[in-house]
Amino acid sequence: MSSLALVSTFRQQLAFLWEHLRTEPGALWLLALTVAAGAVASLAGPLLLARYIDSAQGGTLAQIELAAVLYLVTASSLPVLGVLETWLATIVAWRVTNRLRSRLFRHCLDQDLDMVERHPPGALISRIDSDVELLSEFLSTFLARLGTSLLVIIGVLVVLVRIDWRLGALLGLFLVLCAVAMN
Repeated sequence: MSSLALVSTFRQQLAFLWEHLRTEPGALWLLALTVAAGAVASLAGPLLLARYIDSAQGGTLAQIELAAVLYLVTASSLPVLGVLETWLATIVAWRVTNRLRSRLFRHCLDQDLDMVERHPPGALISRIDSDVELLSEFLSTFLARLGTSLLVIIGVLVVLVRIDWRLGALLGLFLVLCAVAMN
């Protein structure tokens, strides 16, 4: 199989995924904001903890209290954002896959009787339902986690460049090598 066929297939899969996801623009935007907020909160925690430690070593009481409160708010928001992200991703997945399930059932009903004789209706329904359920699990867990992970990696790279450009360059090189090795 040529790599061009793989790319074409991957593009077709992305087009298929987007065709079904774009029917939920409001929920997708809210999910994207939640994913971004979770990534920012994940990155902010260690930075705020460092600020707290720095403030404790030579800052005023007000600076220490501010750093502690910001850290606690950030740390407390992570589980809430995680639950919200899971909830939104599940709602989007249910809506999208229910429409897909309905579309697939209609497609089966439009087929001639010859197909029903070759494949029992119970087997068709079971196959459609199990395949769509797998897609639902993929949409509700993997895509949101992938988005969060990518944003955290990019954020860590930005923070490392800000701290020391050599560390950022080293991580950037490592990420490029990983990407090349995965292909």
